[in-house]
Amino acid sequence: MEELNIISFIHNNGLFFSLYNYIIIFLFISTLGVLFYLNNYFYRMNRDIKEDMEEKLPFARDLLERYELLLLRQQDIVNTASFIDNYYLEKKKLLITIINIMENSDKVFILLGFFGGFIIVLNELISFDFELITSFQELYNQLGNILYNLKPALFILLLGLIAATFIKIILKSINLKERFNSIKKRLENHLENNIKYKYNRELKELELLTELIKIVDKGFLRLEKAVFELAEINAIKMQAYEYARTQDYTQVAATKEEDS
Repeated sequence: MEELNIISFIHNNGLFFSLYNYIIIFLFISTLGVLFYLNNYFYRMNRDIKEDMEEKLPFARDLLERYELLLLRQQDIVNTASFIDNYYLEKKKLLITIINIMENSDKVFILLGFFGGFIIVLNELISFDFELITSFQELYNQLGNILYNLKPALFILLLGLIAATFIKIILKSINLKERFNSIKKRLENHLENNIKYKYNRELKELELLTELIKIVDKGFLRLEKAVFELAEINAIKMQAYEYARTQDYTQVAATKEEDS
């Protein structure tokens, strides 16, 4: 019976009053739906941030590919936290906008309540005709009529305050900003520990392998130089040996000629 009285009260106080109340109720229900959707979205995000998250999170593959390309260009100077913030600003701007709106939705309902009440009060004051007042009783009747007609303003104000209070309680229990920052922190840790660490390790291994190749190349060059020098020394020795043998042969031949 009380619900019927409230509904009839909404419908019996003018078109503006009815539409304005239904707008507040519609926005309230829509806000609840968005808040519960975000709550479920953050829950799934926290659950799916794992080693194989690119298979479960639609945007994870693009996120990882962009991060790996950035590592190739900038290597150790990559700031992972700034990269994630910039990625969300570029690719998830709608999500950030919705979170910011939801964080301030309680204030929106308070403003809606005050604005609707102000419009109704202003309309009643404008319709107040001082020329019709001819006696104190007439003034009393006019003021009584105004106060009676201000009930819709009070109703709108209370509706806005109740909606704002309820939304504020839900926001406190969900903690959108903190949960969103927690998700970004987990993504940062995942990229740091699984992508950047692996990349840096492979980069260091590649650097060590490059240094080892350089050392081996230098060793081969030194060995080649030593072999070349040894060959030159052997060639000189062979020349000296040939020269000495030639000299010995000449001396033996000369001795034989003297003996004969």
